[in-house]
Amino acid sequence: MKLLNKLFAGVVTTGVGLAATATFAEDIRVGITMRMVSENGQAYGQMMMDEIKGINEAGGINGNMIKATLMNDECKSDKGVANANKLVFQEKVHLLLGSTCSSVSLPIVDVTAKAGVPQLIPHSTNSKITQKGSEWVFRVPVAGRYYGGVVAKYVGENIGTKIAYICAADAASVGDCANMEKQMKAQFGVEPAYRADVQEKEVDFRAHMQKIKAMNVDGVLVAALAETMARA
Repeated sequence: MKLLNKLFAGVVTTGVGLAATATFAEDIRVGITMRMVSENGQAYGQMMMDEIKGINEAGGINGNMIKATLMNDECKSDKGVANANKLVFQEKVHLLLGSTCSSVSLPIVDVTAKAGVPQLIPHSTNSKITQKGSEWVFRVPVAGRYYGGVVAKYVGENIGTKIAYICAADAASVGDCANMEKQMKAQFGVEPAYRADVQEKEVDFRAHMQKIKAMNVDGVLVAALAETMARA
């Protein structure tokens, strides 16, 4: 909660530019758009709202209450852009959080840049998001290409190079698998020992796991959303 409190305070002070003065007496309007099509996504959305409620109950930011609007973009770019336009131009939010998916966060950058509204991105790792050059984008995670290099180095040096891949069909997971394969090839000269491309809602991985077990691999990389990884 302290981190989120500092985050809102910093964005309001620098982006809105009024919270640090006694003349600012408005609610701090925050818009959130994220993927909430699963139990995990819904829980994360509720966690965000609970954190904001806690900040308000503790006195808000410099005495100003946070008014948050939470929307579900279903990890679909058209819905994400529609949500962003509504939040930015109709709700007049001071800060936009989102989205969960890179494929949604990327086109939203154009919306927030046009409006001059700070956009905080908590999850998306696609390098193109920051390469757009918008001064209104603040991303928490590093770009996915760096994850691939670091993870591949650790795996190759500490686990082994005979790796099986289970890759879900969502854009982020496809990108993660591609980055890992590229880095394992570049650093250790190896191809995947086994690769399975699975659908986002696929629930039975027994056939894949039996084949992987028979191959005696050094490790299994699962690139998927949390609910898919739990099933794997």
